[in-house]
Formats: sequence, C-alpha cells, structure tokens
Amino acid sequence: MGFDMSELRLERLSISQVVGQKSPPRLSPTPKQRMSVPFLKGPIPWDWLCRASQLTGSAINISLAIWYLSGLQKAQTVIMTSTILSQLGILRHTGYRALAQLESAGLVAVQRKPGRSPRVTIITSPRGQQGFFEEEMEAKETKTIH
Repeated sequence: MGFDMSELRLERLSISQVVGQKSPPRLSPTPKQRMSVPFLKGPIPWDWLCRASQLTGSAINISLAIWYLSGLQKAQTVIMTSTILSQLGILRHTGYRALAQLESAGLVAVQRKPGRSPRVTIITSPRGQQGFFEEEMEAKETKTIH
C-alpha cells in the first residue's frame, strides 16, 4: 500500500489561484489595538507603593498617576499636568499637597517653577538597601526580643 504517483495532481498544489487575492480579515485585534486602553505599567516596587499608601489624602492617587505617566513616557521623570489630575478628579492644589507628601516621604523629587507644571522624578531605593517591609520586620523583631 504505497503511494501511487499517478494520484498526485500538481494543479491542486498550485498557489497561482491564490496570488492576487486579499488575505482574510483578522478576527482578533492586533497587539497595537489591544494596547489602546490606558493601563498602569509595572513593575512598581511593592515597598514604594506601601510607603505611598501610608500617606494621607490623595497621595496614593497621585503616586499611581506618576507611575502611569512614567510607564507611558518610559521615563523616571514626568510632568504632573492639571490634565492628569482632572482625570483622577483631583484639584490642582490637592495634587500639589499630595506631591509634597510624597516628596517628604522620600518617594519622589519635585522641581517646581512658577507658572509651570511640576517635574516629578520617582525615587526608588538603590540596590542593596532594605525596603520598607524589611525595615518594619526588623523593627517588630527588635520589639519582640526586648
């Protein structure tokens, strides 16, 4: 029961009939189409986020906006515009107070100029330094031992 070469029809294997035809429409979206929805890009250091969440007011909202802009612009330094604040439902002065809190906590550095939106640089702990949770755990262990 071998293969009979006489049954082979080369005209069926020809692609000449297909040439010139358009490819069938795509059923699934392209990667670029899938990415058209705004999203928060990571990684966001967990200890950084935990420290920001400990602050009062809109600090955590502003911190997420900073990371959103950072992912969007692929940069550690971003401009905090009134547009992004309004998208979050945050008044300008409330946003600036939240930036001051993040700055005091050592999570961001802010450059301010009169009449300009602030330039915000994300500060992550250098490699080798302990994060927030490690410091907290050591403090708890020290209290337990004494």
